Amino acid sequence: MGYGGLRVLVVTIFLRRYGVNPWAFGAVEISSSAVYGIASGRLVSSLKARDRQSSMRWGPPCLVGFAAPDVLVLTTARRVSPSLYVVFACLLASAIVVAAHTIIKRSRSTAGLPPHES
Repeated sequence: MGYGGLRVLVVTIFLRRYGVNPWAFGAVEISSSAVYGIASGRLVSSLKARDRQSSMRWGPPCLVGFAAPDVLVLTTARRVSPSLYVVFACLLASAIVVAAHTIIKRSRSTAGLPPHES
């Protein structure tokens, strides 16, 4: 909850002037956090059980829940330097890679598998 609050504060301070509504961002941040929390838990369980079909079902909601607030910023910000879009997109892509790595690592550790399988 603290991370989401910090993100809303950053949007309020830095991105409000570019047309990003902090109230809308806050609503998306809170609701998507719930989606991400549920979906990532189910995804880890599916990966742990090696249930590919269930993993494929929970992967997209996990990604949507994770990326929704950032997509809102990218689609509603106006009069922003193109370089800001590039930086923001790179940060989002990096965060997705870190989240995916964490989910995979967590699912492997709960399944009793070694961290890296050859």
